[in-house]
Amino acid sequence: MQTPSGTTIPPLLNTTSNNLYLTFQTDMSVSGAGFHLEYTGLDSCPEPQTPSSGVKLGERYLVGDVVSFHCEQGYTLKGSAYITCMPGPVRRWNYPTPLCLAQCGGFLSEMNGVILSPGFPGNYPSGLDCNWTVKLPVGFGIHLQFLNFSTESVHDYLEVRGGTLDSGSVIDRFSGPVVPESFFSTTHETSFFFHSDYSQNKPGFHITYEGKMGQTCPRVLLLLSRHCKKLFNGKRL
Repeated sequence: MQTPSGTTIPPLLNTTSNNLYLTFQTDMSVSGAGFHLEYTGLDSCPEPQTPSSGVKLGERYLVGDVVSFHCEQGYTLKGSAYITCMPGPVRRWNYPTPLCLAQCGGFLSEMNGVILSPGFPGNYPSGLDCNWTVKLPVGFGIHLQFLNFSTESVHDYLEVRGGTLDSGSVIDRFSGPVVPESFFSTTHETSFFFHSDYSQNKPGFHITYEGKMGQTCPRVLLLLSRHCKKLFNGKRL
């Protein structure tokens, strides 16, 4: 802090604490006119809310301070990831607190991730056609685990395809209140298609995936392949 002395008026001083202590000391010699000072309390910005399914970083809310946000896996940040406390007669943030939302579809390339129905953990909306694609390097598949699953039976469903949505083969179609068993998709690209009609709405699904190296051929098949090659002397059948 400052220790003013002499006849020069000190510059404006701002403090970041809610406590301020002033100490005035004189000796036994010359006496001066002293000082006259005024103070005004500076309010901080109100504490921003932490988004549901999100994380807030930053514990100071004074002018110029910045608070940042990010979302948990499976959610997308809607709004500004950074907000700044602005000066003025009323302390305010330059942007509203953002939201973390589960979106309808997306592209994922990380080795592990989360797929959520739109609006999760709330009910999904009506009239949806959502497509998610998980694409990993060639040679990898994904292990899928269903943590939650609840849709209107038959009419609302999640279809999983090995490959692209257009040309991939259907692995399974899931619908109703039963949480599916975990399984392994062997293709490096897996597509998810979710459809909801215009009647009942349910909580939907929460799926996690983890990339795994593809399974190698069993040794018995390798030996059989070598035996066939010798038997037919490399000729094509």
